[in-house]
Amino acid sequence: MKFLADENLDAEIVYWLRDQGNDVIWVAESATQTSDDALLSLATAEQRIVITSDLDFGELIFRQKRSATGILLLRLRNATQHEKLAILKAHWAIVISRLIGHFVVVSNQKVRIRPLSL
Repeated sequence: MKFLADENLDAEIVYWLRDQGNDVIWVAESATQTSDDALLSLATAEQRIVITSDLDFGELIFRQKRSATGILLLRLRNATQHEKLAILKAHWAIVISRLIGHFVVVSNQKVRIRPLSL
């Protein structure tokens, strides 16, 4: 699967995604100070799933009606890098099966999935 990892994503998650065989562009490695709008445009053009901790992507998708291949929002409060990865791994089977065409939110206790086109 192809991902565009926002600069706010922990390195441990990026490396794990790559170890799983995913094609991951991590903004922290390639570009700095890129707007969310520009990241979403790039991800859409390359059919990548955006993975982020930035709540602004919800605004872009649901209020501004921007298109996307898929969004994975990690809302993991008060968790270490290791704990964030453990939570993501625990939910990965459901997350990976629903990423395309959906806005998926992984929080400390649950996963919420919403279609991108309403």
